[in-house]
Amino acid sequence: MDFIYDSQGSSSVEIEKAISRIYLAPASVDALFEIVVNRSKRVEGKGKYLIDRVKNREIKRIEVAEKYVVKTFRKIAFSSPFINKLHPFYSELASIIIDSDDYRKCLAFIYKSSKLIEKIAREHIREIKRSQSIKDIVKLRKAFFGRLKSILEETDECIVRIRKYQLEFLKLPSINPQLNSVIIAGAPNVGKSSILKKLTNAKPEIKPYPFTTKEIIVGHMKLNDKIIQVIDTPGLLDRPLEEKNEIEQKAILALKHFRGLLLYVFDPTESCGFLIEYQCLIFKELLEWFPYFQKVVVLNKSDVFTDQHLTKLFSICPIIRNHEIVKVSALKGANIDLLKRVINEKI
Repeated sequence: MDFIYDSQGSSSVEIEKAISRIYLAPASVDALFEIVVNRSKRVEGKGKYLIDRVKNREIKRIEVAEKYVVKTFRKIAFSSPFINKLHPFYSELASIIIDSDDYRKCLAFIYKSSKLIEKIAREHIREIKRSQSIKDIVKLRKAFFGRLKSILEETDECIVRIRKYQLEFLKLPSINPQLNSVIIAGAPNVGKSSILKKLTNAKPEIKPYPFTTKEIIVGHMKLNDKIIQVIDTPGLLDRPLEEKNEIEQKAILALKHFRGLLLYVFDPTESCGFLIEYQCLIFKELLEWFPYFQKVVVLNKSDVFTDQHLTKLFSICPIIRNHEIVKVSALKGANIDLLKRVINEKI
């Protein structure tokens, strides 16, 4: 059957599994051709008569080359992630890092080339079996290798591009969008990473995030029987999206495919270096860009802020009153258990 993509997109594949299956395409087809030529040279023929030994040897040479290339091509084609079988979060990221149409066409072309190589190998082997001349037998084997080299050269551009796409896949962050998640957002220095550490009680993992120079920080916590993924987004959800370029915006908005809640952290004291107006602007944008997330507003530094700080906050950013508010001190650990209970109720 032909190599096709499942257009239903009904199943999703964890990115770790999808990436671990990738068989990296060679840097060029020249190296692949050199391998099969060297392997075929080591083949010896068997038979009572010289012509039988030559036939056996040349057929084996063709078979060795054909099987190696066909296996390599099909491993490349079938081990490369099928974009429409990835979780929407990863398929959206993939559509940014690669040309999806070119990716699909190249994989299909590589697979079809493997079928053509099989066909040509069968034809030349059949002709060798019929031949009664050693000269013709050797000529047929050489002709096969000539055709093989031509096919490889025709696929070279696709092989090079697929390798490039595969390397881009390997850069995707290995986070699980199917887990219940808490995404922590807020202006820089408001205490997001400290809150994550208090919630998870474990050393978080630092993972690169594509299309940005930033990283995300991932931790996990267990509430009752639920495993919840906690994600800090330094450099991503800490400034207005209008300050980011189009590709960065698309990459960040892929986070909308997560399920769970958005934990937005305010620093009412403004000691983070950002005014309430700025912090509120980011919050309002996230409300607009992530409408389907549940929201919890966290007022950090409760050990420092005063009633005057809160009065100013509510005056400048009254919209936060529409959401559940939890006052905490990440430094002192105050009300972290309360925050966990709120998260548990929301998820």
